Amino acid sequence: MRYILFLNRLKSMAGGVERMVVNYANYLVAEGHTAVIITVEKREGEPFYDLDNKVEYIGLGKMILDQKSSIHDSLSRIIKIRSLCRLLAPNYILAFQFGPFKIARLSTLFLGQKVVMMERNSPQRHVYISEG
Repeated sequence: MRYILFLNRLKSMAGGVERMVVNYANYLVAEGHTAVIITVEKREGEPFYDLDNKVEYIGLGKMILDQKSSIHDSLSRIIKIRSLCRLLAPNYILAFQFGPFKIARLSTLFLGQKVVMMERNSPQRHVYISEG
C-alpha cells in the first residue's frame, strides 16, 4: 500500500508528533509499504529523528511557519498537495494534527482518496485550555 504522511514540519522540530511520524513511516517501509512524508516547510537538512532511506521526504517550502499565510499562498499549497496526491496515488493520506488535516482534505476533494486525521493529545490538555 502507498501512504502519504502529512504534517507542518519535520526538520525543525524534535517533538512527539515528529517522532511518531518518523516511527510510523519507518514501520510502514519495513513492512513493505511505500511511505512519503510531506511537510509544508522547506526540506533543508535532515529530520531530528532517524528516517529510513526508503521513506521519501518532500518539503514543499510553501509556508513560513508561525506567520499567517495569504490566500494566494494557501491556494498554492493546496494545488501543490493536490498534484502530489494525484501523482503518488496513495491508498491513505495520514494527516497529523488538525491544521494539516484541513489542508489535506481540501486538497483531495473529489479525488476519492482517503484522508485520516491523526491527533494525539493528553486528555489534560483540554482541561488546561478550558481553565485558561
